[in-house]
Amino acid sequence: SAWLCVVGGRSTASIFQLPASSCSTLCLESQRRAGKKGDLSGRRFNTTTMSLFAETPVEAPTPYKPVVSAWHPVHPLLGVAASENNASTGVVRVHNADGTVLSSSIIKRSALPTAVAWNPTEKVLISGWANGSIITWAEGAEAATEATPTFEGAVRFLLWTTDGHTLISGSEGGRLAFWSYSGGALKLSQEFANRTGLAMASLCRQPAADFVFMGSNDGRVKVADGSQRLDEVFFVNDGLQDVVVSGINDRLAVISKSLMMAVFRIDSNGFLSDKHEARLSIKYPGKFLAVGDHHLASTCNENAIRFWDLDFDDNFSLSLAGLIGGDVDPGEVIVDIAYEPRSRRLAACTAAGSVLVWKERRANAGKPVEGADAWVLQRPTKIQAGLKSVALHSQGMLAAQSPSEVFILREQALAKGFGNNTAVAQMTSTRFTAAHFKKPAHDAETNFPIKSVAAQGEIVAIRGDKKVATYEFMREYGVLRATAEFDCECSAVAVHNQTIVCAEKASIEIRTPQGSTKQRLQLNEEEGAVTSLSVNGNFLVVGTSRAVLRVFDLTKIDARSTGICKVVRDSVDSILQARINSTGTRVSFIGSVDSAVDPSLWVWDTETDALSTFNFSLRGRVPSEHFWDSVEPKLLVCQAVASTGSDAPAEIVSLFSTAAVGIVSHDSFPLEAEDGTLVGVQVPHFFLAKRNDADQSSGKIVWAKTMRDFVGLEAADKDTKAAMLDFSYNLTIGNMDEAFKSVRSIQSDTVWEHMAGMCVTTKRLDVAAVCMGKMRNAAGARALRESARIQQTDARVAILASHLGMAADAERLFKESGRHDLLNRFYQDSGRWQDALEVAKENDRVHLRNTYYNYAQHLESLGKIQEAADYYERSETQKVEVARMLFEDPTTLEKYVKKSQNRELLIWWAQYRESCSDFDTAMQFYAAAGDVHSQVRIFCF
Repeated sequence: SAWLCVVGGRSTASIFQLPASSCSTLCLESQRRAGKKGDLSGRRFNTTTMSLFAETPVEAPTPYKPVVSAWHPVHPLLGVAASENNASTGVVRVHNADGTVLSSSIIKRSALPTAVAWNPTEKVLISGWANGSIITWAEGAEAATEATPTFEGAVRFLLWTTDGHTLISGSEGGRLAFWSYSGGALKLSQEFANRTGLAMASLCRQPAADFVFMGSNDGRVKVADGSQRLDEVFFVNDGLQDVVVSGINDRLAVISKSLMMAVFRIDSNGFLSDKHEARLSIKYPGKFLAVGDHHLASTCNENAIRFWDLDFDDNFSLSLAGLIGGDVDPGEVIVDIAYEPRSRRLAACTAAGSVLVWKERRANAGKPVEGADAWVLQRPTKIQAGLKSVALHSQGMLAAQSPSEVFILREQALAKGFGNNTAVAQMTSTRFTAAHFKKPAHDAETNFPIKSVAAQGEIVAIRGDKKVATYEFMREYGVLRATAEFDCECSAVAVHNQTIVCAEKASIEIRTPQGSTKQRLQLNEEEGAVTSLSVNGNFLVVGTSRAVLRVFDLTKIDARSTGICKVVRDSVDSILQARINSTGTRVSFIGSVDSAVDPSLWVWDTETDALSTFNFSLRGRVPSEHFWDSVEPKLLVCQAVASTGSDAPAEIVSLFSTAAVGIVSHDSFPLEAEDGTLVGVQVPHFFLAKRNDADQSSGKIVWAKTMRDFVGLEAADKDTKAAMLDFSYNLTIGNMDEAFKSVRSIQSDTVWEHMAGMCVTTKRLDVAAVCMGKMRNAAGARALRESARIQQTDARVAILASHLGMAADAERLFKESGRHDLLNRFYQDSGRWQDALEVAKENDRVHLRNTYYNYAQHLESLGKIQEAADYYERSETQKVEVARMLFEDPTTLEKYVKKSQNRELLIWWAQYRESCSDFDTAMQFYAAAGDVHSQVRIFCF
């Protein structure tokens, strides 16, 4: 063969194998028909994915030699067959996704297990053994059941039909058996004998019935359907290598020892037609596997996976020859492959211990993709030398098997963090790189698998399952120094100044970089486990698995709770990611609903207790990352990824969030693969973490992308940036006048504020309106404009003063104007409830009940239930509001109704208890209310 190397931009290289004239006619015909420049047997290694697979060994004794493993098609259960005690004992175990063993699943015999197969619909595992036994394990059953073997010889294969009602087994001795499954037991329903033995089998699933195609040791291919049918359909003179049914069950590929492939069409009755043959251009055949709808893939004892299109006689290769970066040697030999059709993933393992996963994409930028271009290689994982098999699960997990261990690999996002111009990014399961912005990067290795990272200033924190390691930048020496590694079983970690914030069980631990605990913030266990921890400025937000948000103030030496807490269980089931703005006034979060990511981004205004939302499902996306600006409190940026099943690129969306307009979209742009992923934002830049290992190793961990409205203004002063951001905001919400005023006055903020204050003294409301506009005080300008209907000038000036923060002047002017109703509202808005109540009682009795009602709502929001109930009574709304407030606490509500002696409430509660079939209590309350008619009605039943 000849080889072609093509070197392109960005230090990329692709290697192509050009087949010689002696290669298969199939390959050459494919090239002529598709017009391709050779067989794409080499592909450049692509690390555009920001995830990796973290391995966990399954629980097992030593010595231990796994034989075969298989995932359940739906549930995260792994069945592993192995030998123990130097191969004298066979054992089958079922493991959870974390590698732990289900104690009830352990099956031990003196023979060795040879095959395992999961029922497609139930948690039932069938194991075949070397002595011909077939054993059934079912979850919840007291013990495994063993079917009496009707033949001798090891079980070679086990296959389930689509409905899970029939099991097909084949043995070395040539016996084929159909077993009916019901109620946790197998019953033999049909048996066939084949004198020359059975070597392999493949199941064809058809709407009418399922067929099994078998290959025997003498080269005969037969088909059986579980009735009385056993027909020979094909014969190969030089012996069989494998028989494979295509992914959509319409093709049968028969490969001979001489590497001739015969492809047949399968009809609904299991008969073959339309035979065509081709010679495979490989030297050393390995495992053959159906991939996708109509492709056949094979390992060939080389560093590539070969593909053949069974419909169009096309072929291509996925090769490691062009691999760049990472721990995988481009020359590693692939020994096994597996395909999972639900997730459209292909996995491979190498003899050197690498696990590789390709994700199939059907389209790119709206155009269909085919061949090698359809497969995107994810970041490889290095485990240990000697891997011999791999298995895929529909939920993205893998199982890799070596001669002495089985590993479960679970996909996790590559950890990354950015704070105060310091970036840290995970590179492998135990290695990370860190750097100051625009400074060289420093690599470091941890002693444990990395789960998350955090950075701020000079401090970097790395979290594992049960440990935390801290590092410090030594600027004078230009190195990253390991500070400490300490035991800490936490679910999240953050950095604030010189402290490490760890979420541990039911508390937040504030630690020094050496691991010593400085402070413990206790949480309520009923609020659930901490799932998110985030610091912005001097504020910390905590999100939990039960959809609770808490805010803490880190301004002083000791952190303290702000008393701000929000339960958002009506919106989401659990908090996946929570962020807080720089002033602590808005908390944003991404949640899960029914175990799936909610397509909405939520914002909670901690001052008004209002929730607003931005739904990304309208854009065909779901939010994945989001950050507030580290200075500007209303700027929020979110990274949204395409919904499941779409290959569209990610998108960065900048948003404005205010109490006045809720959440509005400002700008958006697609995030190309080479751009990286969002890690932070500070006007005028978005900060993105590089995805490519080559970029990270050269120090380019994070790069800055300038916001659209700040191109050319990157070096502008702070005031100019602030004015431009206000211009963008007003332009976004459609306030053109304010937008242009913002631009014209970017140097005069102090002057306009002073003039506005003077307008309170001079009572020049016409000038005040201009000043409020120049100040970009939209709320104040609106209030001043709306006050035009008020006749009293002093009242209008008071409104101006209140929006300028001149509380004393506003109070005085409201009193002088005689507008006690506005004074009452001013007190309420200022949180001065006692003053508001006094004014309402003395001078604003028309709004007294309304004031009582508002104060009751305020008390209820503070959790002061008894006081709230008292003021609801004063507002004469207790019949509805108190019942609503106490409805989740029936005992307290019943006591309240009984104490109130209000006839309407007594009758309402009696009717409610009657509807709950609590007739005794209902009778008591009907009697207390004097409702004789209802008492008689109950006695009549």
